[in-house]
Amino acid sequence: MRVSLLTVIASGYNRTGQFPLSQQAYEEAIEIAESSGMIAEENRFNLGAGLGHLMNLAGKPQEAVRVLEPLLPKVVEAHGKDYRLTSDIMTNLADAYSLLNRTEEAVQLFSEVVPIRDAVLGPHHRAT
Repeated sequence: MRVSLLTVIASGYNRTGQFPLSQQAYEEAIEIAESSGMIAEENRFNLGAGLGHLMNLAGKPQEAVRVLEPLLPKVVEAHGKDYRLTSDIMTNLADAYSLLNRTEEAVQLFSEVVPIRDAVLGPHHRAT
């Protein structure tokens, strides 16, 4: 319950541009999730994805890579590539690579994720 509440709070801070507070709430939620051992793996995926996205927005793409690179194969293994959260993580990781001038990696990941987002979200969704 507390993890869900912290996630909602983190999301609210994120939407209002209060990145340090959002980061703190996400990190606290992740810490609780990891220490409790009772939280679903899906919640860990969502928390990690949210934190990675936040790190990009806060101008910390190296931190986003640190969170998202190990998360991506776990989500792909659990859900496959044709899954919304997988495509979100791939997009955020590609954004981080781009911000770090890791252009080849960014282009490769973006080229993989565009057709996935088209399939998962539909061609008329604002994120495709």
